[in-house]
Amino acid sequence: MKEIADFLEAYPPFSDLDREELEQLAVVIDAKYHLAGDLVVEVGQPSLGVAVMVRVGRLEVIGPAGTVVDEVDPGDLLALETVRAGRQYAHAVKAAEDTLLYLVPLPDTLREGNLAPVSTSSQLTRPERLFDAAQGKVTDSMRPVIIHPANTSIADVATAMTASRTSCSLVSAPDGGLGVITDSELRRQVATGKVPVTAAVGTIASFPARTITCDALLGDAYLAMVEASIHHLVVVDLQSRPVGVVRVVDVASAELRDPLVVRGAVERAQTPDELVEASALVSPSIIELVTRGLPIEYIGRLQSGVVGAILRRAVALVPAPQASREATWLVQGSLARREPLPGSDVDTALCWYDGDPGDYLAHASRVLRLVERTGLATCDRGANADNSLFNRSEDQWRQAVASWFDNDEEAGALALASIVADSRPVCGGQASPLVDAVSEAVSHELFMAVLTRHTLTRRPPLGFVRDFVVHQSGEHRGHLDLKKGGLVPVSSLARWLALRAGDVTGSTLERLDRGAAAGLITDDERDMLAGAYKVSLTVLAEHQVRAIKAGEKPTGFLRPDRLDPLERRQLREAFRAIDAVQSALTARTSRV
Repeated sequence: MKEIADFLEAYPPFSDLDREELEQLAVVIDAKYHLAGDLVVEVGQPSLGVAVMVRVGRLEVIGPAGTVVDEVDPGDLLALETVRAGRQYAHAVKAAEDTLLYLVPLPDTLREGNLAPVSTSSQLTRPERLFDAAQGKVTDSMRPVIIHPANTSIADVATAMTASRTSCSLVSAPDGGLGVITDSELRRQVATGKVPVTAAVGTIASFPARTITCDALLGDAYLAMVEASIHHLVVVDLQSRPVGVVRVVDVASAELRDPLVVRGAVERAQTPDELVEASALVSPSIIELVTRGLPIEYIGRLQSGVVGAILRRAVALVPAPQASREATWLVQGSLARREPLPGSDVDTALCWYDGDPGDYLAHASRVLRLVERTGLATCDRGANADNSLFNRSEDQWRQAVASWFDNDEEAGALALASIVADSRPVCGGQASPLVDAVSEAVSHELFMAVLTRHTLTRRPPLGFVRDFVVHQSGEHRGHLDLKKGGLVPVSSLARWLALRAGDVTGSTLERLDRGAAAGLITDDERDMLAGAYKVSLTVLAEHQVRAIKAGEKPTGFLRPDRLDPLERRQLREAFRAIDAVQSALTARTSRV
C-alpha cells in the first residue's frame, strides 16, 4: 500500500492530499490490467466518481470519427473533470498497449462542489488559463528534470525515471548538446526489440531537445508543442539552463490537445488515404476551439501548424521529379503569417533549382489534389504552386523580384509586397529567393513610396455618419467585406512596417510590436491597430464557424444588420481606430 500511496502523492490532484488521506485511499484502490486493444471505457459509460489512473502503459481516447484524439500516459488521469462532476464519459477509450490501471474513488474533497474556494482569477477555464499572464505561467506546471549522460544504459535511465516518477529524461551529449527520451519512446524501442536495454540511451534520444524559456505562458508552450508535434518541452532559465519539463497533459485539456494529436496522425500517415483520414478532424477541432472562446490569434497558429504538416506530408507522399537539389515549398498569405481563419484556403508557391518546369508543375498539381482530398481548399484566385506564376526556378524568381522592384505601378509593388513578405518555407532544404528579397526592399525608394501610398489609402469601410459601407449590387449586395475592410488595412500596414524594419517574420500582431519597438509607430497606435485587428478576426472567425456548421461556404462577407449591437459597436470602433492611425501616419510621412 505504501508504494501506491507514494505513486499517488507524485501526481495532482492527489498530491494536494495529506499523507493520512493518501494511505486511506490506497487501501480502497482497485487495480485492473488490460491487454493492448481492450476497450476500457464505452461512450456514455457513467464515471461513478471513480478516477481512471494509468500506472503502466498507455490509453487512447477515440473521437467520433474513430481517430485518436488524446493519449493518457503513466500518472495521468482519464477525463478528471468528467469524474469530478459525476458525468458520463463522452469518448470511448482503449488500451494502446498492455496497461495497468488504478481505479481511484475520488474523495469528497476532490469532487465538484467540494473543491476548496479559489480566487476569481483562478476560476478561469483551461483555455483561458493557457493565455492568461497571471494564471498561465509555464513554470507553474513544469515537472522536475533529471539528466543522464548519453552513454548511460537504457536500463539505468528507465529505472531512474520510474523511481522519480517522471515520463521523460534529458540526455546530455559529450558536445554539450541536450536531448530528450520519453517513457513511451523507451517502451517502443525496447519492447519491440529494436534496441537492447544495455544500449546507450544516446542512441535513441531525440536531439536537440525542444526548449522554452521560464518566462513563457502555458499557451506558448502548447503552441510550440503543436508546431513541433511533440508532447514534452524542456523549460530553461534565462541562461539556457534546464530547470524543468512541461508536458502537454499538464497544459491542455483533451479538447485542446486535438490539434496535436491530429498533427501526430498526419505525420505517421504512410499512404494518401491515411493522410486523408488523419486530416478529418482538422476542421472540427478548429471549430471547437473557436466555439470555446480560445483567443483567435492562437487558434490561427494552431491551424497553421497542422495545415503545414498536412502539406509537408502530401509532398512526401507524392513522388517528386528527379533533381539534384530539393525544391522549396512555401505557403503564402495568412497561412504564412500563421493567422488563417477557419475558412481560409491554402496559398502555395514552389521554388526549384534545376530540371524540367513541366515536371514541377505536374508534381505540384498532384500534391495539391491530395491536399484538396484532405478537406483543405486551395486558392480560388490562382495563388497555387501548380500555377506557373507561382512555380518558378530560383533564377526565374530572382528575375521576377528584380522586375517588381523596378516597377512604378501599384500592381507590381503590391504583388512584390504580398508575395515576398507573406511567404514562408514549409519544406525543402534550400533558402528561397523570396525570403532573401526582404532585406533589399527598403533600399528601393520607388517601390517603398508606391507601397506607402497604397498602404495608407486602404481605409476601412466607414460611412459618413454611422453605418458601414456595404456592397450595393451583385451577389454580396448589402454585405460588408470584413476581410477587405477590417483585416487587410491592418495586415497591409503591418507588412509595410515589417519591410521597413527588414524583418517580415511572424504574424500581423508581432509585426506591429516590432514596428512600435523600432519607433515607426507609437505604442498607442500599435495598441489601437492590434485591438482592431483582433476584433475583426474574432467576429469574422465566429461568422465563418456559423457558416461551416450550417453547411455553407465560409466567406469574408457578412450582413451588418445581422450583427448584435455589441459586435456592431466593436467593429465601428475598430474601423475608426484604423482610420485614425492611417491619418496620423499619412501626416507624418508627408512631412518626410
